[in-house]
Amino acid sequence: MPLLSVLGFAGETASNHEITQVVAAIFETLHIPLNLVSMLAVYVALITLVATLRAYNMTLSASVQQRYTHVLRQTMYRLVMRTQWSVLNRYSLADLGYLLNGQVSQIGRLSQLTFQFLSQFLLTIGFFVVALVVSWQMSFMALLFAVLSSVLLLPLYKRTLGSGRTQLRENQRLFKAVSEHLHSLRMIKLFGAEDRFAQALSHTSERLEQQQIRLTLINAVTTWLLTIIAALLVAAFFYISLTVVGSEIAELIVLVVILARMLPLLSSVQKTVQQALHAIPASANGRAVVKQLQQAQEPELAAVDATKYVVQITQQCELRHVTFQYNGANEPVLQQFSCVIPANKITALTGPSGSGKSTVADLIAGLQQATAGELVVDNIVLNAMQTLAWRHSVAYVVQEPLLFDDTIYNNLIWVRDDISDIDIERALRDAAAWDFVQSLPKGLHTRVGDHGRQLSGGQRQRLAIARALLRNPQLLILDEATNALDQANEALVKETIQSLRGKLTVIVISHQASINELADNQIHLG
Repeated sequence: MPLLSVLGFAGETASNHEITQVVAAIFETLHIPLNLVSMLAVYVALITLVATLRAYNMTLSASVQQRYTHVLRQTMYRLVMRTQWSVLNRYSLADLGYLLNGQVSQIGRLSQLTFQFLSQFLLTIGFFVVALVVSWQMSFMALLFAVLSSVLLLPLYKRTLGSGRTQLRENQRLFKAVSEHLHSLRMIKLFGAEDRFAQALSHTSERLEQQQIRLTLINAVTTWLLTIIAALLVAAFFYISLTVVGSEIAELIVLVVILARMLPLLSSVQKTVQQALHAIPASANGRAVVKQLQQAQEPELAAVDATKYVVQITQQCELRHVTFQYNGANEPVLQQFSCVIPANKITALTGPSGSGKSTVADLIAGLQQATAGELVVDNIVLNAMQTLAWRHSVAYVVQEPLLFDDTIYNNLIWVRDDISDIDIERALRDAAAWDFVQSLPKGLHTRVGDHGRQLSGGQRQRLAIARALLRNPQLLILDEATNALDQANEALVKETIQSLRGKLTVIVISHQASINELADNQIHLG
């Protein structure tokens, strides 16, 4: 309208208005002819510029958000990897998985919404400044309406925040239920309990559905209120402009154009605020977990000269007066416990289930930190850096070995950087796994499936032993490592264990008398 006013289309009064005169002066300075074609061309150019800036802003905003989320996820993943095992044990795998997926996205989304709010707020301020130049009375009236509408919407904002808390809780439950059910799918099917677990998941999903409906209702009521407030604002604006302030037609037209731009912008600000409030609980919870993980970080051995902390076992490894209690437990698993593991010998840890055999192995490996007491190697009490270095020279084969959904080759080579094909063959032969790997259609390049489910339990166990041997450890811990083997393969692994005597230190945890008989000495718990 100010452009058309320059040509006199809005009447003589409009042509003499200050804004019209400013526009005419700009055209004259830029040597643009004052005709209809030029005016329309300038209008199209301005709209094109605004559209281009908006498209660039959207692209830049999405790029910044995605990059921020990526960096945040990588940072949080490294935090999890560097957190002390005793602290990680306090969280379920499902909670950590949701933290690195859903909550990271929510934190990134909240950051993007914050920038979006600032952009919208600054643009609104710009429109308000222009409106002040045209009519300060009407501008302050619009500001008053905006403040009143914000006050009216406060109860809805509080409900949105509460909705975010509830949705975080239900999302965590759903993620945990799905993870646990899928992990236990074989057992569920064996017991014929598919319907029971499907019903349990349905209840969790229904609660999340109801929460989403409540959130939609809150948003609908907010939009309804804003529409009514906007209508009241427009009506009051026209009434006061024409009957009280006595605004001129050109001035009124400019104010209407500004108002038409500001109302959708204010609506967008409101939606951004609601989305941010809904994302705050998940973001706050995620940041609280991150803070806890940051306080339990292990030192980074790679950040210093690792050779300073290399620990060699030539005599013995021992636990001295160790007490250990799991977080939340009423009593310690071990109290003032001491034991000696001779170097290059085979030591058997025996005792009933629950006596603390695996806990002792974790403490000796440096995976767990004792509540009290010391880990000692060759009469050297290990500090934090030395414990980390010591752990890097330990190989551990657990009762239920983990294999990634990848090839046999890739499941073996990740434990060391300089592994050759000769090393792989030797380790597989020592673990009695070479023949069965060679019998597979693709040999080493056979995919093992999720958690190695394409292989038998005994095959998985033998691959885990081979992987441990590839690490060239100083200490090898076998925690029930032969329980899934048949007699023939157990005999082969026994030969491997015997061949290691004098070459490295071995700790065997087993209920099988035939395995314990291989030991040079035994430590009984319980």
